[in-house]
Amino acid sequence: MARLRYEVSNDHEGTLYPAAVPATTVFLEVIADHPGQARMEALNALLDWWSCFVPDPGFENYDDPEHGPVNVCEGVEERVRAAADMLREVAMDHSDGGRHRPAVRELLRNLDDGRVARGG
Repeated sequence: MARLRYEVSNDHEGTLYPAAVPATTVFLEVIADHPGQARMEALNALLDWWSCFVPDPGFENYDDPEHGPVNVCEGVEERVRAAADMLREVAMDHSDGGRHRPAVRELLRNLDDGRVARGG
């Protein structure tokens, strides 16, 4: 998860590359199916991206095969919103001591409060 995160974002600059949009789908699959460290890394990446990352200058759009060009942060947000039901289920999961639950709840609060991804 960490390697994928660093391939599609620049933590030093706080920017996302267009590949962050499809990577979001991978992170969400890990959150759904892989309790433990991988789940936490995926959650932390999405929380960071949501709160303080913007598209890398010159790479603001992802060419979505279904919808055409979309802002990178909006694409990340759209995929997280589409996974809200799964995230609610994971928020109730007690596996791995439930240490992931605060991070999932924070991500859900962002959705429920209508907060948008920073760069969106």
